[in-house]
Order: sequence, then C-alpha cells, then structure tokens
Amino acid sequence: MRGIGFKPPGSYDPNNQHGGAMFALPRDLRLTDLQAGIIMRHCWKDGGTLSQLENVRKMMSYTYQLVKGKPKGNWDEVKRQWGCQNPSKYRAPTQQIQAKVSVEVDGLSTAMTKEWSPECGMPYPEWCVAQLLVHDSHFCGARSVTDLERIKKSKTHVFAPGQGWMSTVFVGGRAKLERKKGIRKWKLYRVCLCPGGNHQPPPADWHQHLNHLGNPKGEVNWCTSCPLNSFQVVRDLLPDNDKRSYPGWLPAQLRYSKDNVGEDRIMPLIQRWLNIQGANPDNLAFDSNGGRKVLGKLCSRFGIPYHESIELHGDLWPTWKRHYQHDLQRDPLFKRRTQSRDVDECCAALWRIARGIGRGRTERDDPKDLSRLEALLALDCRARGMHAEVNRCLQRPAHELSLT
Repeated sequence: MRGIGFKPPGSYDPNNQHGGAMFALPRDLRLTDLQAGIIMRHCWKDGGTLSQLENVRKMMSYTYQLVKGKPKGNWDEVKRQWGCQNPSKYRAPTQQIQAKVSVEVDGLSTAMTKEWSPECGMPYPEWCVAQLLVHDSHFCGARSVTDLERIKKSKTHVFAPGQGWMSTVFVGGRAKLERKKGIRKWKLYRVCLCPGGNHQPPPADWHQHLNHLGNPKGEVNWCTSCPLNSFQVVRDLLPDNDKRSYPGWLPAQLRYSKDNVGEDRIMPLIQRWLNIQGANPDNLAFDSNGGRKVLGKLCSRFGIPYHESIELHGDLWPTWKRHYQHDLQRDPLFKRRTQSRDVDECCAALWRIARGIGRGRTERDDPKDLSRLEALLALDCRARGMHAEVNRCLQRPAHELSLT
C-alpha cells in the first residue's frame, strides 16, 4: 500500500474529517481497480478473519467513492476477489460477539427473589449496585458496555415507587442507532418486585444505623430484592445532587466512591452477585455480553410478544428473532421502532417477567378471550391462594390456553 501512495495511519492531514488517521479527500490517494483487488487479495492470503476482511472491503468501498466521486459502490476487482474467497480459509474470530454461556431463567429467578443477608459476604450498599446491574443487563437487555455506560452517566430519573415503577433516561439515546438514524430517545424501566406487588420500602432513617461493614444494624424489615429499593438505597447514601446508578463502593471508608463501577469491574461484580444469590450452581463463568441472550430466554419462557419486548431491547423483529428469541412469533401489524411514551406499555414485559418469577402484582387483567370454564378455574385457583400460578398460566399465548 505504501508502494502505491498510501501513507501510514495517522500521517494524513490532522485537520481532515478523520483527524489524520486516514485519507479523507480525493487528493489524498490514487488507486486503480486492479490495485484495489490486489490489496483485497493480499489481506485474505495473509489470514484475516471474516470481520477483518469485511472491514477491508468497506474501506475499499470508501476509496472507490472518493476516487470515482460516487455516493456508493465498490471496485469490480474487489467484488471479484470477495467472491473467490474460500470461507474455510478465514482465521478464527479474535472476538466473541454472541454469548455462549449465560445464566438460565430458573437461576436468575432464584437470584432476583432471594433477599440480602449479612451472611452473603457482600456489603449491602455494594449488593444493591450489583443487583441493579444484573437487573438492567438481564431483565432489560442493556448491553454490557454501550448501554450500561449511557445509564451510568444518566442523572435523569423518574422514581414512582407508589405506582411500582421508575425510569432512567439513556444519555445520548439508544446505542447502535444514532449513526444511521440519529439520536433515538430511550428510557430504562424498573418495576417493583416486592411480594404481592405491595411495595415495601426501607425506613427513612435506615442509613443512619450502619455497622462497621456498611450493613444495616438490626432486622431488615423491607424487601431487599426489589430493584426500586436498591435504587433508593443508592440514592440515600449519595448526596442529593449526585444521581448516579452504579457508584463504586469503598468498604474501608463505608461510602460510595466518586467514581462509577468501571467497565472492567462490571462483569466480575455481576458474576459475584449471581454466585452469591444461587444463580450459578455449576460455577460457570458467564460471558460478559450475555444479558440480551438472557432476556431472550425470559421472553420465551414467559410468552412475551414482540410489541412488548421491543420496549426493553429496541431491536428490529428479524434481529431479535435471529440472535436472541428463536421462537418469536411474527407481529405483521407492528411497525414502530421508537419507544412508547406510555409507561404501561413500556413496563408490560417487565410485569410479565415479575409475575413469571412469582413477584410483582398478584392480580392482573385476564385475557378477554377466556372461556367461561377458564375464568371459573382461575377464580377457583385464586381462592386457594394460587395467585402466582394463575398469572403464569394466563400470560401464555392465547392459543395455548384453550380448553375446548
């Protein structure tokens, strides 16, 4: 490449559109169709991975647009060389895009409904931050880096425990969309997971009575497994003007740090919390990017339709089905990609998950297409105290409920 006029990376005009990292104007390079094809060929022969060669092809398309002055397209020789490549000769990927090992639904259900105790070995303030990270990544499908970083930086929250929900604005909108579609406003939601749906907040002065480990003194008489309470704990231990969600815990000083939990510490903290809470009986090492895969498992287990799950993950139907929820049914009438402004619509999937793990509101609106026999069975089971079991049955797709 140097022999035909390319400069080393970083040696172009530092004031160009790429900060001098590469060429940016037609006068920066001269290239022919044959030369472009030879570059493509060399990259394949030298043993590039598929994703690396795809990036080379994109770069060659950029050179074509600059040299030819066309808005899109690529060199004929590049297309020819790409078609001649033997996929079996690609090098193994250097990065793992999709998670291979992630927590199962039953394990996550156990973890999210198990209350904190001093015997777990994790200080309660740190435990609360870890629970929020697990909830946001596994229940809401927040990506381990891009999404959690936007939540981490957010200072805009709506906290409505009396109504059983809260929201946090993504700083910069939903990730991976802004380059193509511009900023797409998005919020992360959390719902109450207190037993029976009756929110049990910590007392106002709970944080004034901490022991030498940072744990509450005496009996903990509130629901520690509710993410709304975990957020309340973080808020109570931070100054009023500090509205972060994931501050790091300083055990020696018994306070939260001025820094957030770092990117390199997020997954170890999540792994440790899941181990403590009994979600990992086989002592597996979960992949850092497994949150969205877990959300797909939850959607499949609890029959969550696409028009509800999109409020959490934001993916197009083909993408979500192909990568995360393989049994997802098509919803041909649903076209919206933006997040709803209706809180009930945004929280519908989370409330289904809560009912599925035996938490949240025990009463729910029955499907309108229930037969008389199905309605009588639901009433009878509720009279016997089987609220959670009825909810799990009624949230299955309607075609699975018919008794006729």
